[in-house]
Amino acid sequence: MIDPVDQKHIPGRVTVLSQKGCFARTQTPMTHRAVVQVQIHNDGTVFETWARATPNHPQTETDVVLVFIDTSPEQAKVLAGWLNALAAEKLPAVNQS
Repeated sequence: MIDPVDQKHIPGRVTVLSQKGCFARTQTPMTHRAVVQVQIHNDGTVFETWARATPNHPQTETDVVLVFIDTSPEQAKVLAGWLNALAAEKLPAVNQS
């Protein structure tokens, strides 16, 4: 994540991902309702968008929910591809006997 005001990089790890946002664990606390530029890397591809940060638990300042905002159509396709691939991995195999 990048804070657009001071260009500070905020490293983190995404643990839950959806079309509307994600849950991340950061190395440093984030300001409530901060708007950040997000880059999520997965198997050589990158999803980039803007997000609004909401700390998940007051006692755990480094856990944050990021709600995606202003995602371009191209980036939405990247995200949809990732989510479709994850869904396909979780579907049970179909017996074709």
